[in-house]
Amino acid sequence: MTNQWQWQQGVARVFLLVDGENSERFFSYVKAKLTNDCYNSLVEIRNYIKAEEGLGVLSFSLCLVVDHKVYALAGGEGSLALVRGGKHTYIIKAGKAMLVSGNILDSDELVLKTRDHSYTYSNQETAEVIAPKKAAIKQRAVGVIDRLLSKIPERRIVIHEPGGGSPRPKKTTLIGIGLLVLLGISIYFGIARQKDNLRREEYEPALLEAMRNLEEAKEVVGLSDTRARELILASRETAKALADEGVKDERLDSLLLGISENLGQIAGIYDTPAELFLDLGIVASGFEGNDLAYSGGTIRVLDSKNRRLVGVEVANKRTDLISGSDYLPDALSTAAYADRSFILSRDGIREVTGEVELVVKTDWDPSQVFITAFAGNLYVFDKQNNQIWRHQGVSGGFLEKEPWLGEGFTIDLASAVSWSIDGSIWTIDQSGNFKVYSVGAPATFAVRGASTPFENVVNLFVSDESKFVYVLDSGASRISVIDKNGQYVGEYVANEISGATDLAVDEESGKIIFLANSKLYWLSANHLNDNTNNE
Repeated sequence: MTNQWQWQQGVARVFLLVDGENSERFFSYVKAKLTNDCYNSLVEIRNYIKAEEGLGVLSFSLCLVVDHKVYALAGGEGSLALVRGGKHTYIIKAGKAMLVSGNILDSDELVLKTRDHSYTYSNQETAEVIAPKKAAIKQRAVGVIDRLLSKIPERRIVIHEPGGGSPRPKKTTLIGIGLLVLLGISIYFGIARQKDNLRREEYEPALLEAMRNLEEAKEVVGLSDTRARELILASRETAKALADEGVKDERLDSLLLGISENLGQIAGIYDTPAELFLDLGIVASGFEGNDLAYSGGTIRVLDSKNRRLVGVEVANKRTDLISGSDYLPDALSTAAYADRSFILSRDGIREVTGEVELVVKTDWDPSQVFITAFAGNLYVFDKQNNQIWRHQGVSGGFLEKEPWLGEGFTIDLASAVSWSIDGSIWTIDQSGNFKVYSVGAPATFAVRGASTPFENVVNLFVSDESKFVYVLDSGASRISVIDKNGQYVGEYVANEISGATDLAVDEESGKIIFLANSKLYWLSANHLNDNTNNE
């Protein structure tokens, strides 16, 4: 059964459409709760519906119109649509219980719907009711001006003899000037208000849609995370565009705040400044870090120019000069596994202990290779020869190189800018294209759900202790997070990342650490908590 009511309550004209056996009870509650504070009245009604199980299943559409502003609430299969210029747009869709507010034009129509019934309201109805009131106000204003004008003495024209004088009509002049000033002010504010109204008409549909998208995103997160992400990103894009256009509206301010508060949990985007973890210039004067490696809770940072290697413990920031220029003939990059540190030199790979020992002699171009250490072995990524070499660790050193890739596989490593290992070998190029190899053979891997394309990838991090893959994209000033099945989880955005060259992640302590301009910065890995909550 459908019931329809409309009435005047305080400053608002009210329209209510209800399906359900408790519609009369709901009508009585609405009428008792409505005040001139329309928005908060609807908030209270919405909260009552959520808490009151005795109402049963209700489908309703409730609309309050105050001059040219509408406040609306719908639930169940109730909906509300706006018809403007012949275009039909849903403000509240069926099945999406929402509360909205906004401005409407005289020519607008509002369509209230439930499952079995609909009602169309024209704002012209209210305009016609309000118009006589405005006319009366205008008439009173005219009367006031007429009374002021009546006080101006009639101007008499008098011809005086030469040399004669007469008093200047100062009072008349002042009153006339005052009236002109009042008229000018009235015209100015009238034009300004008209411009504001026209501007509001332009941006309001986009603003309302962005508000709806945010509310729907909060409702569907956990049920359809992909859809929730799409909705909040669309809301964010619209809100940013409106702010960039100079729109001043309290609802836009509230929307931007709501997006910021929910962006991380819903879309996995964490837009916060990075914090300084350690200024390496304090560790050693003139230190210029250009490469790092992480393992066993310690970051090794290499200064190739000055041939120095330092260790930094993530847990307490304790630092140690592992080796200096007296022991390093040259140093191109570094690698680490557990408590062991290695550097790549032009003549091979050295292990840095109490002394610096050459453990692998080169027969490849050192400028065309990457090195890493894993499970006691050394791996050489040879771009020039399109091969991955393994030097198996044994007591007292390492064996001669052997191909890690199985026979019969042809690969192209030339475009890779970084690589990492967790048992499988991960490579990435500048555009963010992955190539993954597992058990000596190419494996299938593709990223799904990335918000925007990668711009300038400079580094990649993954380990056997990490659940996720991390991509340092300096071009977009972000660090992207991807699970090991290819699902894009989220990203960290910070201005400091634009100058970053390398990164490491300690998921146990919840720290993402990156190297930029000889300083280590860190970000809190909030996705670890949010991802756990969404599982």
